[in-house]
Amino acid sequence: SHGILPLHLRVTMARIISIMSPLLRTSTLVCAAGLLASVLTGGCSSGLSKNECLIADWHMIGYEDGLHGFPADRIGVHRVACAKFQVTPNLAAYNEGRERGLVEFCQPRNGFRVGLNGWSYANVCSAASEPAFVQGYRYGREIHDARAELRDKGLPGVALCISNTYGP
Repeated sequence: SHGILPLHLRVTMARIISIMSPLLRTSTLVCAAGLLASVLTGGCSSGLSKNECLIADWHMIGYEDGLHGFPADRIGVHRVACAKFQVTPNLAAYNEGRERGLVEFCQPRNGFRVGLNGWSYANVCSAASEPAFVQGYRYGREIHDARAELRDKGLPGVALCISNTYGP
C-alpha cells in the first residue's frame, strides 16, 4: 500500500514520531508554552526609561534576564540604557537575580520549548543543568526542523497538527 503521503514525507513523519515517542503528548502544554514564549520574548531590547533606571530593582531585572536565558553581557545593554540618566546598575544584585532566573530557565522542559520554537541557546546553563536542558532542546529543535521541512514541502497543516499535538 502506498498510503496518502509520498514516501519522502512518510520518512519525515516517521522521523517526527520517533523523536516524539519519549515525550509526553500534551497539546495544552505546547499551546501554553507558545503563548508564554510570545509574552516572554516580547521585550528583547532594554528601553529602560529614566524613572525605570532610577527605581530599578536590579535583582529582578537580572532574574528576568536569566529567566529568558540571556547571556551575562546583557547587563551591558541595561548599563547603556541607564547611562543616559547617570544611573549605574547594581552588578552584584543583577548577577544574583540572573543566577536565580537561570535556575528556572535551565530546565529540560524549557529546553524543549526553546528548541521547539527554533530559538538559539546561548550556553548559559550550569554544568549540572546543561545536559538535561540540551537534551530537551535537541528534542524540541528536531521537531521544529521537521515541521519546517513539512511546511517547505507544502504541508503546513500537518506541521501545525504536529506542533499542537506533542509537548514536553
